[in-house]
Amino acid sequence: MDKILKQRGSIVLHKDRYNGEECIRVDYADCQAITLLLAQDTDVAAVVDGSGYIPATVFRLPAFYDRYSPHAYIDYSRVYVRHPKPKREYVLPKGYLELLEQKRYSPSTVKTYKAYFSDFMEYHKGRNIDRLKVADINRYILYLVNEKKISVSQQNMRINAIKFYYEQVRGGKRQYYGGITRAK
Repeated sequence: MDKILKQRGSIVLHKDRYNGEECIRVDYADCQAITLLLAQDTDVAAVVDGSGYIPATVFRLPAFYDRYSPHAYIDYSRVYVRHPKPKREYVLPKGYLELLEQKRYSPSTVKTYKAYFSDFMEYHKGRNIDRLKVADINRYILYLVNEKKISVSQQNMRINAIKFYYEQVRGGKRQYYGGITRAK
């Protein structure tokens, strides 16, 4: 693989300034093909000592990538930083998470139930979830199916997360939720 990269050359993109203007600096190893491409590229403001400068206002990574990737490996990690998703805070009733852990549910199931039951509580915000009727739960599931277009497996997992609360945490009797048909 190193031979392939050396044959193709490599380009490293950096955020920089050139003549007082924000731009993307294109550093490339002494590769004749890249030098010629940069010299012919109308977006490139200047080519100086193994570097090309493209004004940030006209630089578009997808277009740049399409033009140069056949000739060089392109490292754009210094230009575009992926930011991690912020961690979501879940609001769960007392005992919900603890019982999931006591029953040794898998980490994946715990994560899913937390998210889905938190969504259920958010939907019914301002209402006491212990006083909800089966019809309220059915309306919520129908809302998800019709409005949010959730998948069949997601529908089943959401029902399970809700049933877990009412049957396991609250100690209620096993119940069939009338209007909720389990999808196949």
